[in-house]
Amino acid sequence: MDDMRKVAKSDRRAHRRQKRVEGLKSSIQPLQTQLSSAATDDRIFFSTPEKVSTYQPMETDEEPPRDLVRDLGLVALNHNMTQKCLEDVMKVLREHGVPNLPMTARCVFARTMTTLQFPVETDNFLYIGIAEGLKYVLGAYPQARNVTVNFSTDGLPLSKSSSQKIWPLMMSTNVAPGTVSVVAVCYGESDPSPTKLLSNFIEELNQLLLGGYSHNDRNIEIQFGYFVSDLPALALVKCIKGHAGYYSCPKCNIEGIENWLMFTKEL
Repeated sequence: MDDMRKVAKSDRRAHRRQKRVEGLKSSIQPLQTQLSSAATDDRIFFSTPEKVSTYQPMETDEEPPRDLVRDLGLVALNHNMTQKCLEDVMKVLREHGVPNLPMTARCVFARTMTTLQFPVETDNFLYIGIAEGLKYVLGAYPQARNVTVNFSTDGLPLSKSSSQKIWPLMMSTNVAPGTVSVVAVCYGESDPSPTKLLSNFIEELNQLLLGGYSHNDRNIEIQFGYFVSDLPALALVKCIKGHAGYYSCPKCNIEGIENWLMFTKEL
Protein backbone atom coordinates (compact mmCIF):
# COMPACT_ATOMS: atom_id res chain seq x y z
CA MET A 1 0.00 0.00 0.00
CA ASP A 2 2.77 2.39 0.83
CA ASP A 3 4.43 1.78 -2.53
CA MET A 4 1.19 2.48 -4.36
CA ARG A 5 0.73 5.76 -2.45
CA LYS A 6 4.25 6.85 -3.34
CA VAL A 7 3.69 6.07 -7.00
CA ALA A 8 0.41 7.98 -7.05
CA LYS A 9 2.00 11.00 -5.32
CA SER A 10 4.86 11.07 -7.81
CA ASP A 11 2.36 10.85 -10.67
CA ARG A 12 0.47 13.87 -9.34
CA ARG A 13 3.69 15.86 -9.07
CA ALA A 14 4.65 14.94 -12.61
CA HIS A 15 1.21 15.97 -13.82
CA ARG A 16 1.49 19.35 -12.09
CA ARG A 17 4.95 19.93 -13.61
CA GLN A 18 3.60 19.06 -17.05
CA LYS A 19 0.81 21.62 -16.67
CA ARG A 20 3.27 24.34 -15.64
CA VAL A 21 5.48 23.58 -18.64
CA GLU A 22 2.51 23.74 -21.00
CA GLY A 23 1.48 27.09 -19.48
CA LEU A 24 4.95 28.52 -19.98
CA LYS A 25 5.01 27.32 -23.59
CA SER A 26 1.63 28.95 -24.28
CA SER A 27 2.84 32.28 -22.85
CA ILE A 28 6.15 32.18 -24.73
CA GLN A 29 4.64 31.24 -28.09
CA PRO A 30 3.39 34.80 -28.99
CA LEU A 31 6.82 36.22 -28.16
CA GLN A 32 8.52 33.62 -30.37
CA THR A 33 6.15 34.54 -33.20
CA GLN A 34 7.05 38.23 -32.88
CA LEU A 35 10.77 37.50 -32.74
CA SER A 36 10.56 35.30 -35.83
CA SER A 37 8.87 38.12 -37.74
CA ALA A 38 11.73 40.46 -36.82
CA ALA A 39 13.89 38.81 -39.49
CA THR A 40 11.74 40.42 -42.20
CA ASP A 41 10.75 43.60 -40.36
CA ASP A 42 13.02 46.28 -38.89
CA ARG A 43 10.52 47.04 -36.15
CA ILE A 44 9.62 44.81 -33.22
CA PHE A 45 6.24 45.19 -31.55
CA PHE A 46 5.46 43.85 -28.13
CA SER A 47 2.09 43.56 -26.56
CA THR A 48 1.37 46.23 -23.99
CA PRO A 49 0.52 44.91 -20.55
CA GLU A 50 -2.88 45.82 -19.21
CA LYS A 51 -1.57 47.30 -15.95
CA VAL A 52 1.32 49.73 -16.11
CA SER A 53 2.84 51.50 -13.12
CA THR A 54 2.10 55.21 -13.04
CA TYR A 55 5.61 56.02 -11.73
CA GLN A 56 7.69 57.93 -14.25
CA PRO A 57 11.41 58.57 -13.67
CA MET A 58 12.29 62.25 -13.16
CA GLU A 59 15.70 62.03 -14.78
CA THR A 60 15.61 64.02 -18.00
CA ASP A 61 17.82 66.29 -20.03
CA GLU A 62 15.19 69.02 -20.06
CA GLU A 63 16.37 72.21 -18.42
CA PRO A 64 14.08 73.83 -15.85
CA PRO A 65 12.78 77.25 -16.78
CA ARG A 66 15.35 79.82 -15.75
CA ASP A 67 12.62 82.14 -14.51
CA LEU A 68 11.70 79.55 -11.87
CA VAL A 69 15.24 79.41 -10.52
CA ARG A 70 15.45 83.20 -10.57
CA ASP A 71 12.11 83.54 -8.76
CA LEU A 72 13.23 81.06 -6.12
CA GLY A 73 16.34 83.14 -5.53
CA LEU A 74 14.35 86.37 -5.32
CA VAL A 75 11.90 84.86 -2.83
CA ALA A 76 14.79 83.58 -0.72
CA LEU A 77 16.45 86.99 -0.74
CA ASN A 78 13.27 88.92 0.00
CA HIS A 79 12.30 86.70 2.93
CA ASN A 80 15.81 86.13 4.32
CA MET A 81 15.58 82.38 3.82
CA THR A 82 18.52 80.33 4.96
CA GLN A 83 20.39 78.20 2.46
CA LYS A 84 19.16 75.03 4.16
CA CYS A 85 15.55 76.19 3.89
CA LEU A 86 15.92 76.95 0.18
CA GLU A 87 17.54 73.56 -0.46
CA ASP A 88 14.63 71.82 1.31
CA VAL A 89 12.15 73.71 -0.89
CA MET A 90 14.01 72.63 -4.03
CA LYS A 91 14.04 69.04 -2.77
CA VAL A 92 10.24 69.08 -2.45
CA LEU A 93 9.91 70.57 -5.95
CA ARG A 94 12.13 67.85 -7.40
CA GLU A 95 10.01 65.17 -5.74
CA HIS A 96 6.91 66.68 -7.40
CA GLY A 97 8.37 66.50 -10.89
CA VAL A 98 10.36 69.71 -11.43
CA PRO A 99 13.48 68.50 -13.27
CA ASN A 100 17.12 69.48 -12.86
CA LEU A 101 16.83 72.10 -10.17
CA PRO A 102 20.18 73.13 -8.65
CA MET A 103 21.26 70.96 -5.77
CA THR A 104 22.60 73.83 -3.63
CA ALA A 105 21.33 77.25 -2.71
CA ARG A 106 24.59 78.84 -3.82
CA CYS A 107 23.85 77.90 -7.43
CA VAL A 108 20.41 79.52 -7.17
CA PHE A 109 21.82 82.75 -5.74
CA ALA A 110 24.60 82.82 -8.36
CA ARG A 111 22.09 82.51 -11.20
CA THR A 112 19.80 85.07 -9.59
CA MET A 113 22.55 87.67 -9.27
CA THR A 114 23.65 87.18 -12.89
CA THR A 115 20.10 87.77 -14.17
CA LEU A 116 19.55 90.91 -12.13
CA GLN A 117 20.54 94.21 -13.71
CA PHE A 118 21.95 96.93 -11.51
CA PRO A 119 22.73 100.51 -12.58
CA VAL A 120 26.45 100.26 -11.82
CA GLU A 121 28.78 103.17 -12.50
CA THR A 122 32.43 102.48 -13.22
CA ASP A 123 33.55 105.42 -11.11
CA ASN A 124 31.94 107.50 -8.38
CA PHE A 125 33.66 110.80 -7.85
CA LEU A 126 33.48 113.38 -5.05
CA TYR A 127 35.42 116.62 -5.26
CA ILE A 128 35.70 118.57 -2.00
CA GLY A 129 38.24 121.16 -3.04
CA ILE A 130 41.55 122.67 -1.93
CA ALA A 131 39.83 125.73 -0.47
CA GLU A 132 38.00 123.64 2.12
CA GLY A 133 41.29 122.32 3.48
CA LEU A 134 42.85 125.79 3.49
CA LYS A 135 39.86 127.17 5.35
CA TYR A 136 40.31 124.64 8.16
CA VAL A 137 44.09 125.16 8.39
CA LEU A 138 43.94 128.96 8.36
CA GLY A 139 41.15 128.91 10.93
CA ALA A 140 43.53 127.10 13.32
CA TYR A 141 46.56 129.23 12.30
CA PRO A 142 45.22 132.73 11.47
CA GLN A 143 48.67 134.38 11.53
CA ALA A 144 49.94 132.51 8.47
CA ARG A 145 50.94 134.76 5.55
CA ASN A 146 51.78 132.18 2.92
CA VAL A 147 50.95 128.52 2.63
CA THR A 148 52.79 125.77 0.75
CA VAL A 149 50.49 122.96 -0.27
CA ASN A 150 51.58 119.36 -0.81
CA PHE A 151 49.52 116.58 -2.34
CA SER A 152 49.51 112.79 -2.53
CA THR A 153 47.33 110.04 -3.94
CA ASP A 154 47.20 106.26 -4.05
CA GLY A 155 44.74 103.46 -4.71
CA LEU A 156 43.39 101.61 -1.66
CA PRO A 157 41.54 98.27 -2.10
CA LEU A 158 38.51 97.94 0.14
CA SER A 159 38.85 94.17 0.65
CA LYS A 160 40.81 91.17 -0.62
CA SER A 161 37.72 89.51 -2.06
CA SER A 162 36.63 92.46 -4.20
CA SER A 163 38.12 94.63 -6.92
CA GLN A 164 36.53 97.77 -5.48
CA LYS A 165 38.97 100.48 -4.49
CA ILE A 166 39.11 104.16 -3.60
CA TRP A 167 41.57 106.77 -4.79
CA PRO A 168 41.79 109.68 -2.32
CA LEU A 169 43.59 112.88 -3.29
CA MET A 170 44.98 114.34 -0.05
CA MET A 171 46.62 117.64 0.91
CA SER A 172 48.95 118.80 3.66
CA THR A 173 50.54 122.22 4.29
CA ASN A 174 53.70 123.66 5.77
CA VAL A 175 51.60 125.50 8.33
CA ALA A 176 50.18 122.29 9.83
CA PRO A 177 52.26 119.36 8.51
CA GLY A 178 50.40 116.82 10.64
CA THR A 179 46.97 117.86 9.35
CA VAL A 180 45.81 116.05 6.23
CA SER A 181 42.65 117.03 4.38
CA VAL A 182 40.89 115.23 1.56
CA VAL A 183 40.61 117.13 -1.70
CA ALA A 184 38.84 114.47 -3.79
CA VAL A 185 37.79 110.82 -3.61
CA CYS A 186 37.23 108.49 -6.54
CA TYR A 187 35.58 105.10 -6.05
CA GLY A 188 35.11 102.31 -8.56
CA GLU A 189 35.81 98.80 -9.74
CA SER A 190 38.96 99.88 -11.57
CA ASP A 191 41.50 102.68 -11.54
CA PRO A 192 40.01 106.09 -12.33
CA SER A 193 40.90 108.07 -15.38
CA PRO A 194 43.45 110.90 -14.76
CA THR A 195 41.00 113.39 -16.21
CA LYS A 196 38.29 112.59 -13.71
CA LEU A 197 40.65 112.49 -10.75
CA LEU A 198 42.71 115.61 -11.52
CA SER A 199 40.80 117.97 -13.84
CA ASN A 200 38.98 119.94 -11.12
CA PHE A 201 42.05 119.80 -8.89
CA ILE A 202 44.36 121.29 -11.53
CA GLU A 203 41.90 124.04 -12.38
CA GLU A 204 41.47 125.11 -8.75
CA LEU A 205 45.19 124.84 -8.00
CA ASN A 206 46.06 127.11 -10.92
CA GLN A 207 43.57 129.72 -9.71
CA LEU A 208 45.03 129.63 -6.19
CA LEU A 209 48.62 129.85 -7.41
CA LEU A 210 47.80 132.87 -9.55
CA GLY A 211 45.39 134.81 -7.33
CA GLY A 212 45.99 133.44 -3.82
CA TYR A 213 43.39 132.56 -1.23
CA SER A 214 41.21 135.16 0.48
CA HIS A 215 40.74 134.60 4.21
CA ASN A 216 39.39 137.16 6.76
CA ASP A 217 39.93 140.04 4.33
CA ARG A 218 43.51 138.94 3.77
CA ASN A 219 44.97 137.48 0.64
CA ILE A 220 47.10 134.42 1.48
CA GLU A 221 49.83 133.53 -0.98
CA ILE A 222 49.66 129.87 -2.09
CA GLN A 223 52.72 127.99 -3.25
CA PHE A 224 53.03 124.50 -4.62
CA GLY A 225 55.38 122.16 -2.74
CA TYR A 226 55.38 118.58 -4.08
CA PHE A 227 53.18 115.74 -5.25
CA VAL A 228 53.87 112.34 -3.67
CA SER A 229 52.75 108.92 -4.92
CA ASP A 230 54.10 105.44 -5.47
CA LEU A 231 55.14 104.24 -8.93
CA PRO A 232 51.77 102.78 -10.06
CA ALA A 233 49.94 105.93 -8.97
CA LEU A 234 52.65 108.08 -10.59
CA ALA A 235 52.13 106.27 -13.89
CA LEU A 236 48.38 106.92 -13.63
CA VAL A 237 48.81 110.62 -12.80
CA LYS A 238 51.42 111.28 -15.49
CA CYS A 239 49.69 109.09 -18.11
CA ILE A 240 52.83 107.05 -18.76
CA LYS A 241 53.62 103.34 -18.86
CA GLY A 242 53.95 101.51 -15.57
CA HIS A 243 57.29 100.89 -13.90
CA ALA A 244 57.38 97.27 -15.18
CA GLY A 245 57.13 98.29 -18.83
CA TYR A 246 59.95 98.30 -21.35
CA TYR A 247 59.60 102.07 -21.93
CA SER A 248 58.74 103.02 -18.35
CA CYS A 249 61.44 105.63 -17.70
CA PRO A 250 59.79 109.10 -17.64
CA LYS A 251 63.06 110.85 -18.58
CA CYS A 252 64.20 108.93 -21.67
CA ASN A 253 62.97 106.73 -24.51
CA ILE A 254 65.41 103.83 -23.99
CA GLU A 255 63.96 100.33 -24.08
CA GLY A 256 64.61 98.19 -21.02
CA ILE A 257 66.42 94.83 -21.14
CA GLU A 258 64.27 91.70 -21.02
CA ASN A 259 63.89 90.12 -17.55
CA TRP A 260 65.83 92.97 -15.99
CA LEU A 261 64.19 96.17 -17.26
CA MET A 262 67.44 98.07 -16.88
CA PHE A 263 68.27 101.26 -18.77
CA THR A 264 71.90 100.94 -19.81
CA LYS A 265 72.54 104.30 -21.42
CA GLU A 266 73.33 107.37 -19.37
CA LEU A 267 70.83 110.18 -19.51
